[in-house]
Amino acid sequence: MKRLLTLLLVLVAAACTDVGEVTLRLPSQTATGLRPLAMSPEWYSVTVSGPDLRAPLQATGAAGAVVRLLVPAGAGRVVTAVAWRDAANPVSTHYGRSEPFAIRGGERKRVTVPMTPTASGQLKARDLAIGAFTNCAIDQADALWCWGLVWQSGNRITTTSLARPVSTPEPVRQFAPPTGGEYHACMLGRSGAVWCFGTATAGALGNGSTAPVDDWVRVTGLPADDPVSDITVAQRVSCARTVAGDVWCWGTHGAGQLGVPTFPLQAVVATPVQVPISDVRQVQAISIENWSTVCAVRNDDTLWCWGDNGNGTVGNGSTVDVSSPTQVTAAPAVDRFVGTQGQAPCLIDRSGSLWCWGANGLGQVGVGQNVATVSTPTTVTGIPAPVRDASAGFASTCAIGGDDQLYCWGALLDDGGAIQMVSTPTAKSAWLPTGEAIAELEAGFQEMCVRNQPGDVWCAGSNWHGKAGTTAGAPRSTPGRIDAASWQEVAVGQLATCGVRNDGRVLCWGMQASGRLGNGSSNPLQSQGSPTPVSETFSARAISGLEGSFCAIATDGGLWCWGENDFGQLGLGPAGSAVTTPQQVSAGTQWQQVAMGLGFACGIQIDGSLWCWGSDGQDELGLGPGIQNQNVPVRVGVANDWQAVAAGGSHACGLRAGTLWCWGDNSQGQLGTGDTSNRSVPTQIGAAADWTAVAAGPYASCGIRGGTLWCWGENRDGQLGTGDLIDRLGPTQVGADADWSAVSVGAGYTCGAKTDGSGWCWGNDLLSGDAIVVGRLGLGDISAEPVSAPARLAGSTSWSRIVAGDSATFGIDSGGGLWSWGVSYNGELGNGVPVATAATPVMIGQ
Repeated sequence: MKRLLTLLLVLVAAACTDVGEVTLRLPSQTATGLRPLAMSPEWYSVTVSGPDLRAPLQATGAAGAVVRLLVPAGAGRVVTAVAWRDAANPVSTHYGRSEPFAIRGGERKRVTVPMTPTASGQLKARDLAIGAFTNCAIDQADALWCWGLVWQSGNRITTTSLARPVSTPEPVRQFAPPTGGEYHACMLGRSGAVWCFGTATAGALGNGSTAPVDDWVRVTGLPADDPVSDITVAQRVSCARTVAGDVWCWGTHGAGQLGVPTFPLQAVVATPVQVPISDVRQVQAISIENWSTVCAVRNDDTLWCWGDNGNGTVGNGSTVDVSSPTQVTAAPAVDRFVGTQGQAPCLIDRSGSLWCWGANGLGQVGVGQNVATVSTPTTVTGIPAPVRDASAGFASTCAIGGDDQLYCWGALLDDGGAIQMVSTPTAKSAWLPTGEAIAELEAGFQEMCVRNQPGDVWCAGSNWHGKAGTTAGAPRSTPGRIDAASWQEVAVGQLATCGVRNDGRVLCWGMQASGRLGNGSSNPLQSQGSPTPVSETFSARAISGLEGSFCAIATDGGLWCWGENDFGQLGLGPAGSAVTTPQQVSAGTQWQQVAMGLGFACGIQIDGSLWCWGSDGQDELGLGPGIQNQNVPVRVGVANDWQAVAAGGSHACGLRAGTLWCWGDNSQGQLGTGDTSNRSVPTQIGAAADWTAVAAGPYASCGIRGGTLWCWGENRDGQLGTGDLIDRLGPTQVGADADWSAVSVGAGYTCGAKTDGSGWCWGNDLLSGDAIVVGRLGLGDISAEPVSAPARLAGSTSWSRIVAGDSATFGIDSGGGLWSWGVSYNGELGNGVPVATAATPVMIGQ
């Protein structure tokens, strides 16, 4: 107790005399491009972090509030501040990041957290973590993003060439990706806790069990009074270093890799044990086939290694395994140890020279000799000193010289080119755009990635599982930037789909006919199986489509349309030939929403007025009786309070001040008026004024009131979700749940999402007008019988919205990832395969 009191007094004294004080003003309004969250009042979480802070500093406050954080003393300590709106989910709600600022002991700083969110569609990283199967990065808000073989909860591994957010139990300080044949990984959380997951059965998860787990489990048995500073994993072993400089490892002692000589070889230790070494400032594990080598750098700059030594990786001049920490006496004073995805570790000494050793059958040690093994650290020449960074991959090693040039040697030189062996450092061509320098270098399994100072990540290599950031299996010989798989909208047409990325790009895929892909062609033989940009380079924020017609709203409010135009549904003037590239509708007008129906469209301008155009064969334009088709937008009524509009087969519905209005075809009761007579003008449905969403399909409609779901119209396929196949002429509540957040009505089926992120579909799994079971409900257990009540989607993905179409369904998850399921005959699923079927959601990797 006395010791604790003394410690508290010391901390208080330090806080009063020799700390820096940072004052942060939190954002007070929604940033442009971010959708408001359902949070009231709006609270923020702020973190101040820096490379020499032992742990990030945290504070929370309401919108517009001022918070203060005390920064420990340090001469010119450089830190940054990050804010987000939901501490539990920083990936999708990250607000912004301050410019780095210096803070000294006793100094006070005022910093305003910026209003600009992280650049949409681009990954901004602060740290790279490159593994054997998966490449990852931690972004500037401490969220984890991965590409390659990406693990998702529910024991599902997905191949993707786009960076995907990975769910973590807390914000991430450090991530150690899988490096060996047994798939396990660990992360160090902001709280100091260590978490692991994976298929390893060798005790490497540290939770006291040898059973594989498909979700994060916390490592137990680490010291409570000595926080973990960093972590490392390798084949069948995991290790952690504490602030005090102790090392703890867990897993299998197969070649002595736990570093405890009293343990029998092959012993499985499923909770952390302390390794007999102290004053360690860096620890790194290396995967060596079935076992691992672990190395540590002590505060006196000496290097110590133990474990598998079959290729001389311990560096002690022998190839005999070592079961306790052994000093590498041939090593110079170590500035930094460089781990490896292969069997040739390196170090950078205090003078900036590079030393390597270990397996050299492919020249990866870089000493100009083709001997199989180099068992002691040997100087690598030919790189201008001081070496700024280095990384050893599976069969090659690369370093950044004092001239900022990249040098590589070994085989499979991580550029996707032909297999070759170079046993001495060879200068590589520029990896980054002119004027940009490499801030971090990481070599992996036949790929290499670099990060520049702003946080952009660039990769090249063999591209196994898409790890180089392009279509899996296609080598990437020229470095390319890793984009984030982040979509904000998707529109499903017939045989084609288009979506809007968070960076504003519009991409389409599927059948090329009638110009529906917007790339200048209408040749159906040139279909696209993966997302492909449209020809016009406008930046979009919303999109809608049906059949072969699409319209998108640009960020400046302009409306652009393309595809089929046989009824004037594109609003561009005379009906007729297809439009193969996006064309602007009524230049100078500004729109907030657009909805495509079957041969017609409706939209809301920024003043709240409603406009419709295209076919009026069933009064779907809402302009009154006896109106002909309209090939340009025509205003509907005089109201200026339209909030939303949805278009279906030949009818439409909209919301005004929370009230529901519908018009057009009513042959199946899809207007909800209680009868089957068409309405030629918008007609209010009931008196309720708490409608928040509405959706329209071919002959059915649905809406959300206060979180409850209501549907009406045709129900022969069970698409109303009422538990039967009986049509409804008026809004009918679906179940009793009051947590619905989104709904979409397709051809004979309906899908929706709830506030907890769960996705649901119901209706007919048969392709409309055919007897083919296609799996478009995404339930996994496909059936020819209608599903007449909401059924939860397979998997555990958290959904923000789901869009029902005809043969295929699409969903956007909470991290902006795009998924598809159902059937494609012309690449409609967007997975790169022209003809494919998926009965459960599959992520689109492009």
